[in-house]
Order: sequence, then C-alpha cells, then structure tokens
Amino acid sequence: MPVQPESPWPCSCGATGCLESLASGPAIRRRIREALAAGRDGGSSSLRALPQGEVGARALAEAARQGDALSLQLWDEIGADLGLGIATYYNLMGPEAVIVGGGVSLAGDLLLEPARRTVRERLMPGIREHVEVMAAGLGDESGAIGAAALVPALV
Repeated sequence: MPVQPESPWPCSCGATGCLESLASGPAIRRRIREALAAGRDGGSSSLRALPQGEVGARALAEAARQGDALSLQLWDEIGADLGLGIATYYNLMGPEAVIVGGGVSLAGDLLLEPARRTVRERLMPGIREHVEVMAAGLGDESGAIGAAALVPALV
C-alpha cells in the first residue's frame, strides 16, 4: 500500500514508499541504521553501542522506553507512517477496528499512539471517534495462528 510515494526506500513489490518499506521489521532496522549513519542522534543514542545484528524494532523499543531521544523520534515517524496506511485502509474498507500484529506490534503504544494520532488527523470528523487501533492479543504469533485457522477451510 503506497503511503509515501516520494520515499526513496524500495518495497519488495518494486515500488517505493509502500507501508512495508516504512514500518516492517526490516524497514525499521534500515531506518535505525540510516539515522545513526546520518548522525541524527548527535552521537548520543544508546543504539550505537549495539552490535549490528541486534539493531531492530525490539532494541528500538527498549531504547525508547529508557528515554533515548532518537528512538522516540523514530517510533513517532514509524507510527505516523503506519497511521497513514491505517487511515487509507479505513477509508476504503471501514472496519470496526484495525488490529496490528506481528513482531513490530510488541512495541505497543510507542508505535500505536503516533499511528492513532495520524489516523485521527486523517479521517473525517464523525468517523475518527469510532476507529479503534490496537495491538493483536496474540502479538508476534497472530499471523501464524490466523493462517493455521484458515487451513480447515481450504481442505
């Protein structure tokens, strides 16, 4: 789903600026590395001390919970991008709720609060008050469990 067409970040679909290229686990890892390389933290982020293999959404969430300014800023940006995708989806499909699952959802409100804020900004009055954006109750396992639940219907 295109969210930021002007983004330079490629998606696996071949386009740029898709939600996957902005808010997925690999996208978050890339965003962290690029922010550190650009010195957006002024050299002070606790993420700098991590081995490259540990840089990712989980480390970003831990650093943000410890007050790391760059981490908080990145979650705000990532959540806003997710919120744009959710608002677009909501405008097209009108679901009662949007449930965010997968490993990135384990960041909880670090991700979901900026997403909710963006959704409220992007939807029409009268609609925005009724949209729920929440983390999946099954967290990182929700996709696998949902896929398994479909198997009997396919057989």
